[in-house]
This record gives sequence, structure tokens and C-alpha cells, in this order.
Amino acid sequence: MEIEKVISRFNISRQFLSGTQIHTGHINDTFLIHTTGNEKYVLQRINHKIFKNIPELTNNILIITRHIADKIDSNE
Repeated sequence: MEIEKVISRFNISRQFLSGTQIHTGHINDTFLIHTTGNEKYVLQRINHKIFKNIPELTNNILIITRHIADKIDSNE
């Protein structure tokens, strides 16, 4: 996988400097992305052998993220 090519598909305002694989995970492939301005991102490649229905998984993440955001907004 060319990390720089993959990261270019995301809306990141900083320039890509480097990406290194993090080998502590058990299911997904995880990469630490370094960009200009000392910004860092974590990029994960989902294991399709474990997670068979990626659209459903993505939808569940979206639902949970919105729920957490609503909780934060209601506490402010």
C-alpha cells in the first residue's frame, strides 16, 4: 500500500511527510501519519476477513459518533 496515495484521498490541510505502520494491533492494519505542522493522524485499514459488511460497520461508527457528539453538545 502506498500510504501517501491513500492519505491524499482525505481532506487533510497539511502536507504528508511520512507514514509508519504500528504493529500493536491484532485485527486491522494501523499506520501513524506525520504531516507538516507536527500534525499526526492514525489511519486504519479494516480487515475484510473479520469485518464482512464494511458499509454496515461504517454506518455503526457514524451512529455512535453522532450520539457522542450530541451528548457533548448537550453538556456544554
